[in-house]
Amino acid sequence: MSALSGTNLPFEMLANFGVIGALSFILGFAMNHGSIFTFIATTELVLKRRPARFLALAECAIWAAIAYVVLEKLPTCTTDGLHWRT
Repeated sequence: MSALSGTNLPFEMLANFGVIGALSFILGFAMNHGSIFTFIATTELVLKRRPARFLALAECAIWAAIAYVVLEKLPTCTTDGLHWRT
């Protein structure tokens, strides 16, 4: 007997909850490590005068901006079909 046999939720909804949970974990993990990396980069820049990690942080921000611009131009799925944003 399955643990989900007593529920009336469709499988797609349960799969969506699983995907949302996994993405939430990944986002939390990235935010935690991002704040630690930002602190270390700023500390090295101020105390040791080494901008290497701070420049790497700036490079990541540039790559994120590029990814945002590219994803903004991709078509979206709606109930009417595939449309381009204008």
